[in-house]
Amino acid sequence: MDYGSLTEAANAMHLSQSALSYTLGRLRESFGDALFVQQGRGFVPTGRCIMLVPQVRRLLEDFEKLLKPRDFDPATSDRVIRICCNYYERAVLLPALIQRIRRSGANLRIEISTADTNGHLTLLDGHADILLSPIVADESGLMVRRLFAEEFVCFLKADDPRRDRLDMACYLPADQVVVDYEGWQSFYLTRLAQMGHQTTRVVSLPSFGAVRELISIGGFLITVPSRAAHLFEPECASRPLPFDAAFELQLFWPERDQADPFSIWLRNLVVESCMAIAA
Repeated sequence: MDYGSLTEAANAMHLSQSALSYTLGRLRESFGDALFVQQGRGFVPTGRCIMLVPQVRRLLEDFEKLLKPRDFDPATSDRVIRICCNYYERAVLLPALIQRIRRSGANLRIEISTADTNGHLTLLDGHADILLSPIVADESGLMVRRLFAEEFVCFLKADDPRRDRLDMACYLPADQVVVDYEGWQSFYLTRLAQMGHQTTRVVSLPSFGAVRELISIGGFLITVPSRAAHLFEPECASRPLPFDAAFELQLFWPERDQADPFSIWLRNLVVESCMAIAA
C-alpha cells in the first residue's frame, strides 16, 4: 500500500518483479480478492486489502516477538526449581547454589529430590530440571557438563593413633564404616577392587547421617569425598588415602531444555557455585 507500482514495491523488498507478481497471485487466491487493482499507471488497494492490512501488521509484529530470544526474570517468575541429587551434592554444593538463587532476587520455591542411582531417568521423565551426580549416564536425550574433580580422604577419631601413619597395611584391616547406595558402590571401592583389595566392612549405612557419631566412638575409619570434610570436623581428623581414588561431579539437564532461558539461568548459577567451591 505504500508504493504506487509493483516495480517500486519489488525494489523496496529486494525482490524481482516476477517474484512479487507470483506472491501477489498466491495471496489473491488465498484471500479470494484482487487486493490491488490497476488505476491509471499504478495500483490501488481494494476495500478488502485495506481491512486486512492492520491485522496482518499485528501478526507480523507478534511473529517478530516470537523470533526474539526470551529472557528469564527470576524476580517475577513463580516457577519451582527442581534439583535431583544425593547427600554429597546436598552437603557440598546446594548451600552455595541456594545462596546464589536468593541473591538473584528470586523468590522461587526449591524442591530437592533424591537421585539414588536412577536420577537420569527422573530427569528424562520431567520430574527434575537438573541432576547433580558423578554417575555417568548412557541414556540419550541428556546434556552434561563437568563441574569439578573430587578426591577421597579418610576420617578417623581426632585422637586415633593411626592419624599419624595411615598406609595400606593400616587402612585395609581397619574396621570401616561404609555408605552403600543400592545398585552402585562408591568410586574408591571400585578402585580398591581394581587393585585386588577390599575394605574390612564392619558397619554399612544407607547415608552419611550417623557417620560422625560412629567415628567419634573410636576405632572406625570412613572414606569420604574431601569437600565433605566440614561434616565431620572437629570431632574427626582427616588423612589422605594411601591410594589414588577420585571422581568428577557432573551437571545433567534434558536436551529439550538446552535453549530454555530458565534452564540456562539455573545452569549458570550451578557453574558459578562450583567455581567458588573449587577455587
